[in-house]
Amino acid sequence: MTTTWRKLKVKVATEMLDVLHDGSSTVKILGEPHSQSIEYDSTKKEGILQSIQMMDFQAKVAMLLRAELKRMGMLPPLPAEKYRVEIDVASRRPKKELPLIEVMKSVVDGINKEIIGNDRSIYECCITNAGPQNVQSRSTQPLDKLSVRIYPLSANTGSPVLSFSDVPIHIVPKEEPLLIDFDNDTRWEPYNWDLQKDVAKALQNDGMHLSGVGGPLQVKMTFTGGKVAGMDIDNMARVYLPILWNLGVNEEEVNAIHLYKQPVQGQQQSSTSIVLQ
Repeated sequence: MTTTWRKLKVKVATEMLDVLHDGSSTVKILGEPHSQSIEYDSTKKEGILQSIQMMDFQAKVAMLLRAELKRMGMLPPLPAEKYRVEIDVASRRPKKELPLIEVMKSVVDGINKEIIGNDRSIYECCITNAGPQNVQSRSTQPLDKLSVRIYPLSANTGSPVLSFSDVPIHIVPKEEPLLIDFDNDTRWEPYNWDLQKDVAKALQNDGMHLSGVGGPLQVKMTFTGGKVAGMDIDNMARVYLPILWNLGVNEEEVNAIHLYKQPVQGQQQSSTSIVLQ
């Protein structure tokens, strides 16, 4: 079935973007994908204070995977190549306490350097939430269970090279750091906020109505570009996902997020594709 695209020109800051949509489920933003990052002048010694709970969770994720490597007689990190990471969450907590993209970001940060030498080597990443769990447990047992699987993309096997499954653990989503001695040289890139707001507004004004809103949803995002090999897949997703929230999607209704990044090939055009299913 051929997709009928509607084409828009959207001004974001001083840039004019070409945006395509099908009116109900798919948005494609042409041009090199953007990433979310903190900008600061390292020569001025600004400090960044991370959440201790979050860092403890990330250390536990790395510890579980290091233990599995040790059991297999391997030393961390894994060999340098392209990887797919799969994350499953099961929890008795409300979904609003476990935003999927922030849980993914927290897990990937735990894997980075410790297990995978550079998280830019992650070319595919997905996370699912099994929904509320009604299993009775002792009050001292964590309300969450986490599974992580890592696959080398070069392998044809369906088995992960490294994994753990259904481990009781208190999951801590990514939390933004506190900036110490904040000044005008330390900031989050304002362009990304404008992008999220302006693209969503243009889509609404053009009559886009997302289908499936109100029920279980999954999001598929594909980042294609000449620079994506040097960008973190989770950080790119954190730039573009809020477009859906601004279009009226309830983040708590999203049960799965699938991310892919791919360098441009031949005459292929750089773009960010967002599909809601």
